[in-house]
Amino acid sequence: MSAETPAQARFWRRWRSHDPHTAETFTAGRYTCPACGKQGRFQVTYDDCKVRLFCWGECTGPQIRDRLGLKPSDLWDHGAGAAGRLSGTYDYADEDGAPRLRVFRYAEPPDVRYEVWRVDAWMPERPDRRGSWPLYRAAEVVAAVEAGERVYVVDDEADADALAAAGVVATCAHLPRGQLWNVRHVEYLRGGYVTVVARRGEAGAKHARALARELAAAARDVALVEGAVNRRGAGATEHLREGYALDEFEPLTLLDEQAAAVAAVDIAEGAAILADVERFLRRFVVFTTRAQAVAVTLWVAHTWAFEAAETTLYLHVTSAEKQSGKTRLCDVLVLLCRGALKAADSTASALFRSIGVPPPTLLFDEVQLLFARTAGDDAKRLQAVLNAGYEEGGCVRLVEGEGAARAPVEYSAYCPKVLAGTGELPDMLADRSIPVRLQRKKKGEDAERFRRRLVRPAAAELRARVAGWAAAALPALTGATPEPPDALTDRQQDGWEALLAIADAAAGR
Repeated sequence: MSAETPAQARFWRRWRSHDPHTAETFTAGRYTCPACGKQGRFQVTYDDCKVRLFCWGECTGPQIRDRLGLKPSDLWDHGAGAAGRLSGTYDYADEDGAPRLRVFRYAEPPDVRYEVWRVDAWMPERPDRRGSWPLYRAAEVVAAVEAGERVYVVDDEADADALAAAGVVATCAHLPRGQLWNVRHVEYLRGGYVTVVARRGEAGAKHARALARELAAAARDVALVEGAVNRRGAGATEHLREGYALDEFEPLTLLDEQAAAVAAVDIAEGAAILADVERFLRRFVVFTTRAQAVAVTLWVAHTWAFEAAETTLYLHVTSAEKQSGKTRLCDVLVLLCRGALKAADSTASALFRSIGVPPPTLLFDEVQLLFARTAGDDAKRLQAVLNAGYEEGGCVRLVEGEGAARAPVEYSAYCPKVLAGTGELPDMLADRSIPVRLQRKKKGEDAERFRRRLVRPAAAELRARVAGWAAAALPALTGATPEPPDALTDRQQDGWEALLAIADAAAGR
């Protein structure tokens, strides 16, 4: 049996004083009742953080406890004295400051336990999930809504405290992750400005979208974002801990799939749409040559028409010095490309598990650091993912499972990728990339300041038009055989074929 909890140990010490011939450690089962003495009628169990005692005769709980010299609280595991490592204790008060609920969260093993304020003391008790419990930091939430200030909604109290320390109002409900709020919780934010912060990963995004849609019926404005730390389960705490600012949260769409935001577009509109994409890029990025802007524009459309391609050229965004616009170009591409996913913090395993259907666009900023920080098997797997992901069918294979069930598993590595950073790529990757070498702005060269929250609506509209045109052009692109320039190598011709097909289909200049 695993180690005893404090409540189990307290009960068992008393029980062995009553019956020294029993097992040495807590063991659930049927015994002779200490109150009525009937054999096999007394049942001992442990459930929901509590030792539970029951006599199949007529003995009551208080009679049994009195016979063993136990108080009701002796049978509960709660608070700092419970089993496991306590990671945080959080008090919920109503909007008037009156205490209502106390939440204890444990890290090892993961667990959560509660106390409820009863008259003048905290009592160990699991709260009714349908009850009228307040939001965390309820008084601050009410004041912020009345003042027209934005309220951040997160999954748990640690994230709310981290955002509060950063200077904003943040809240959560005591409910388990994945459970939507009740009517009382939603009413706290009626008429307010709300930002829902999703945890990284499919489950976090799904829950955040559902919660955002629920709040949208009551709030004046609801924004949906996720942290910039690309690690499954990472939330606001990790975002701030890694040095990102409040305005650097990544936007999420309320749609379950970014590709679902597709405008109805005629294929004849291609030239105009691509011209708008180029203008949008050049608003925020100073390219060294016009050819760079054209290549990146075609590549954006390629992420939406990816199914028509047999190979994909990576974008290698580089410069000889810092502050040349590499990160800014990545920020703009996040808003325009299909399924954009920043992958700078990913391990190789996390990376290829992120590539699904439809394939995302992976963006690596400061890619030279990514290679520098990895070592051993992970570095080899990472390079294998990037090398294999250049052509259709490219995959990596791992042996997974336990014991006799171990077997090779294939993961697709094929998807568009942006590799941004200083320095040169390994030859294998450089040969599969379009080099976009940026320089620091010269005197007289200006780019508009990039404010994500302000440009997001225009970017979403443009992205929907690109997606719509790509969907209309997909049959023509699938069967296209453009003539590549002779100056290109065979591999470059293979890579450029998809982009040249897009240029031909769009026509115009």
